[in-house]
Amino acid sequence: MSRWKIKSELTKVFDKLSKTYLRRRPWFKIFKYIPKADIVLDVGCGTGQYSVSLLTSGKCVEVMGVDLSFEMLKACKARAVRDKVDTYLYVIQADMENLPIRSNSVDLVLAIASLHHLLDRSSQIEALKEMSRCMRCKGILIATVWSILQLRFATKVLKNIIMKVFKPYIIVGNITLQLRLGDETFYRYYHLFKPRELIGIVKSVGLKVIYSGGLKVKSKVIPENWIVIGEKICEHS
Repeated sequence: MSRWKIKSELTKVFDKLSKTYLRRRPWFKIFKYIPKADIVLDVGCGTGQYSVSLLTSGKCVEVMGVDLSFEMLKACKARAVRDKVDTYLYVIQADMENLPIRSNSVDLVLAIASLHHLLDRSSQIEALKEMSRCMRCKGILIATVWSILQLRFATKVLKNIIMKVFKPYIIVGNITLQLRLGDETFYRYYHLFKPRELIGIVKSVGLKVIYSGGLKVKSKVIPENWIVIGEKICEHS
């Protein structure tokens, strides 16, 4: 399946999920890493659980929330109106591989649980290049992705590895999750990241990694998510 077809399918399912996601709140284990910043770009902002919370907590002045799902963006704006911070939130329907944001214009980029919807390395690198382009000198990127070590996906990953023996083009870690909503069936596509895989991609676009680690949700031992914090290095003339 082409990357454009995958993005189209993901947009449909997240449009459907927009009312469910509205109940979500930012995860403290991630929120605590977010520094104060003037202008924030939230890539894959969803219904605004981070965008709006950053504004209401006083951690930033303005947020630009980007998402492919129009219904998610509507819910994001509605959340901002409810919390009386809509004046400082701008929502933009766009692809993270082609961000309509001015270069060197934001202090902080969030990519919370968004990059893992890009299934190949070239797409992941292109998205991170775009995020880096938007960042000012000394700007910060905070990215989180799902980990391949999650036990709930062990069977899918094992099948992945076996299939790669016969079909070398298969990317280990790419999985599809089926979702039933009423009479409709939707598919969500994920790339599960190996340890240090995200670190390598962040470094490849020229960002300096200043922190990396694993985040546990239910497991006490194995991280279900990876987090990487990168900094844009100043160019000296």
